[in-house]
Amino acid sequence: MNDSGSLKQNRIDYIVSLSKGLVGTVPVAGSLLAEILTVSIPNQQIDRIIRFAEILIVNPIG
Repeated sequence: MNDSGSLKQNRIDYIVSLSKGLVGTVPVAGSLLAEILTVSIPNQQIDRIIRFAEILIVNPIG
């Protein structure tokens, strides 16, 4: 698997995590904005895990 398909955390994951923490401090709407941020950024770790699981379902090992 190349870097874009790695299941390990990458730069995008760290940036999203930091951004969610900062946006989450906004009074009243912080948690909503943080959730929107999470949903709107593609290729996060959970997306890569789902793709990996889909590949295993289609092409099982062994």
